[in-house]
Amino acid sequence: MASSFILLADLKAGRCSTTAESMFDALALAFRNKFESYGSEPRIVLATTINPKRGRLYLNSTSETHIYFDSETAVGKEMLDKLLMAQNIQQRR
Repeated sequence: MASSFILLADLKAGRCSTTAESMFDALALAFRNKFESYGSEPRIVLATTINPKRGRLYLNSTSETHIYFDSETAVGKEMLDKLLMAQNIQQRR
């Protein structure tokens, strides 16, 4: 019998909104392996397929879905830099 993997997660998107993410089989396993090997909890998670449904943002995996953490992309690095700068400003107050 083949193994089946399912990943269901609610991720915080911005200050007050969340996204529901679902991944199955090979993509779920690849995400788990990447997450575990990353060494720390990523601050930025970027998925390439985004589909709005019923007023909430759902990220549904397909065979074309790619997942990137933190500064693995230029956009992720830019967002991470902004996030870290904002945190540094908050800590100084």
